[in-house]
Amino acid sequence: MKKLIVFGLLAVIGIRCKSSALDAMLSPESGCVSAQPTLIGKWNMVEFRYFGGCCPVIADSSWKKAPENSYTVEFTADGKVMVTNAVSGSNGVAPAQPAQLSTSYTLSGKEITLGEQILGGATWEKKTQVVKLTTRELVLGITVGKEGETNERRFARSCQ
Repeated sequence: MKKLIVFGLLAVIGIRCKSSALDAMLSPESGCVSAQPTLIGKWNMVEFRYFGGCCPVIADSSWKKAPENSYTVEFTADGKVMVTNAVSGSNGVAPAQPAQLSTSYTLSGKEITLGEQILGGATWEKKTQVVKLTTRELVLGITVGKEGETNERRFARSCQ
C-alpha cells in the first residue's frame, strides 16, 4: 500500500514539474502576457507535433521542443503577418539568413486565411485553425494534403 501511495505522489509531482516547465516556456519574461486573448503581437514557437495522415500513419504525435528562436510569427492589427523561419533544412544545415514571409491574413472565427504568392505568380489562400488562444499561448493547426496529416505549433507570446 505504501508503494502505491509513493508511486501516486511521484506521478503527481512529475506532472506538476512538466506543467511548470511548459509554464516557464510560455512566459519567459514578466510582462509578456496581454490583457485579453488576442492574435495581434509577436509569437515564438516553443513546441510542435505531427499526427494523422496515411501511408504510413504518423504514430508519434507527442509534442517536441522547438529550437529556441527558430520560428516566429507576428500578426499586426492591419491584417499583415510576418513569419521568420530559422529552422535547419532537411540537410541539417542552418540557413545563413532566416527565411521570411510577409503576407496578409484574415481571421474568421477560429480560421486564419493567409494570402500567398510565389515568385510573382497568382495569389492563393492557405487556411490554418486556431486550436487555442490565451493571453500568453497560441496553438495553430495546419492540415497538409488530402491524407489529412496535421501539424500543430505551440507559440508563446514574445516581449521583443
